[in-house]
Amino acid sequence: MKYLFDTDVISTMMKQRTSDRQRVRLEAIPSDSQAISAMSVMEVFHGAYRNPEPQRFITLFEKLVLPRVEVLPFDDDAARIAGRVRAEREAAGKPMAPGDLQIAATALANGRILVTGNVRHFSDVPGLDVEDWLEH
Repeated sequence: MKYLFDTDVISTMMKQRTSDRQRVRLEAIPSDSQAISAMSVMEVFHGAYRNPEPQRFITLFEKLVLPRVEVLPFDDDAARIAGRVRAEREAAGKPMAPGDLQIAATALANGRILVTGNVRHFSDVPGLDVEDWLEH
């Protein structure tokens, strides 16, 4: 199985707040099966630059996360999927935040299971497999 980690999962890992159970699950996944989206990279940098010490968070991200995961782009395939999902969710009266939409579409386009603590943001996306590794 291949996974795409949502920004909240990456943030938890960077803050070293992962549980033993989460660490065991992560260590069991080959590195070539771990990825994040380019949107998550943007969200991490955005969060860092909102902090009084941005370079501290950027350095953590660049040393702890980026060497261990593949960064998947929001490409043409993901854009087509995002357009369909956006239209379907709007028609159902359940619009989706643009960042979440791009992350979900990236997971779908690349056949990845999305790992997130925000399951409710993604639970109505048709065909998207979602796992919550942050549940208590």
